[in-house]
Amino acid sequence: MGWLLEIIQLPLRRKQRSALKSRYDVTKDSFVRSMADDPLDEAVASFIWDFLVDAAVVIDFKPLPDDNFLRMYGLAEEDLDDDLILRTFENLQLPPPSSSTIEQVGEIKCPQDIMRLVRLSRSQ
Repeated sequence: MGWLLEIIQLPLRRKQRSALKSRYDVTKDSFVRSMADDPLDEAVASFIWDFLVDAAVVIDFKPLPDDNFLRMYGLAEEDLDDDLILRTFENLQLPPPSSSTIEQVGEIKCPQDIMRLVRLSRSQ
């Protein structure tokens, strides 16, 4: 079964290796600073970074705030709902976003979209 997983991950591995070449100076701190305005934002950004590093198929991959979840990590919307979005809210002890908040934000395609969702949820 391991060889099958390798074949399935091959396109993601290529994309991530290629992207990593231009991300030599990206760090978790720079990722967090680029997305955060306050301590709670920092916690959200840090959680997202950790999740994406774990989701990457390339060791030491460095996420960016505008990485497309599907193209760069193979994460479809249904994966994001349970695996990242709800876990982000639970981890930070925030109530889940309302359906109207989710509609306002629209499709979640990248880490910046999750940050917008959290900020909008907090403001309502």
